[in-house]
Amino acid sequence: KDHLNLMDAILYGLENNYQLRVAALQRSQTENSNTWGMAGALPSISALSSGRYSKSENNNPFNFITTVTQDNTYESQSLSQAVDLGWTLFNGFRVLNQKKKLSLLEQQAQGYEQLVMENTVQAIMLAYYRVKVEENKQEVLEQLLDLSSERYSQAQQRKALGASSSFQLLQEKNAYLTDSTNVLSQYLVARNTMRNLNLVLGIDENKEWKLTDSLILDDQMLVYDSLKNNLLKNNRHLQNQYVNLKILKKEVKLQQSMLYPTINFGTGVNYGDQRFSNSQGSGGGTSMDFYGNASLSFNLFNGGQIKKGIQSAKIQEQIGNIELNEQKHELQNSLRQNWDFYIARKDLYSISKENGETARLNMNMAEERESLGAISSFDFRQIQLSYLNASIATQE
Repeated sequence: KDHLNLMDAILYGLENNYQLRVAALQRSQTENSNTWGMAGALPSISALSSGRYSKSENNNPFNFITTVTQDNTYESQSLSQAVDLGWTLFNGFRVLNQKKKLSLLEQQAQGYEQLVMENTVQAIMLAYYRVKVEENKQEVLEQLLDLSSERYSQAQQRKALGASSSFQLLQEKNAYLTDSTNVLSQYLVARNTMRNLNLVLGIDENKEWKLTDSLILDDQMLVYDSLKNNLLKNNRHLQNQYVNLKILKKEVKLQQSMLYPTINFGTGVNYGDQRFSNSQGSGGGTSMDFYGNASLSFNLFNGGQIKKGIQSAKIQEQIGNIELNEQKHELQNSLRQNWDFYIARKDLYSISKENGETARLNMNMAEERESLGAISSFDFRQIQLSYLNASIATQE
């Protein structure tokens, strides 16, 4: 097994996590789109080239040229090339608003990538320590199995010597089989948590690790009001929602720009070359045309589509405001619940830790007393189970 500490696990995940890689590509896509050209500020230039060839025969017997020359063929060739430049000079500040919207979309994608990164780090930490928790549980169960195996072996020996009854032997065998089942079940749980860790890291699910970091209680001095202020100021969900609200405001501006006239300008050049020939000779010529034009267009009526588009954009903005307030409420509610849970878990951990140590000492004493016949195997098994429950409680 390769050794893996938490920091290396986080580095693995930030490099290979599937969702984070997708978020990075989405951010790159918005960066690629955030240009003045995509906003419509730059002119468009197009070129066109065309050619034509034709050949015709005139079989009219009354045609004088055909009768004299016996040649009724007429050929013509033409070549045309054109370059056209079109530029929207004004369309109600739509270009400016569109560019600002593209910048906000890029900012939103960056925020989403950071959110995925934060969630990935959190998921890695939870998966890493979940493996440690399940491994610690397995160690406790293996300790009980070793003890049950030893007691079952001793019971078999006493039964063979006639110093123990079949009932006591069956009791020890039942405890041994139960502990064996628990160890096997816990082994599967630990394997699955290791696979979940590998999934978050984005590597092969069958990779086995030796996790080197230990479970340590980080008893920080936290203040609720400070956590709440940091939540409202720095929470990535809220920051992304603020950006989304700005995007919705820009969409209203874009819809309102349809109320303004549009000014377009165009210029270009056409070049033509024509050639023809028949029995009387050949000829042709070239031409060069330059042109420029400007147009002003204003939408007088289109069935109220512009007005409805503006109203729809404003409704979406209102929805965004409501969703922002709802998200604030949900986050503050979640913070309060987690804060109460944190305070309670601190006290529960102290109690569970003391209870676990007491249960361990009690089991050691019970083992000695049971060997002296001071307590029954039933009582000893109950003490064993109490130790198991207390040890597992400190891991949760």
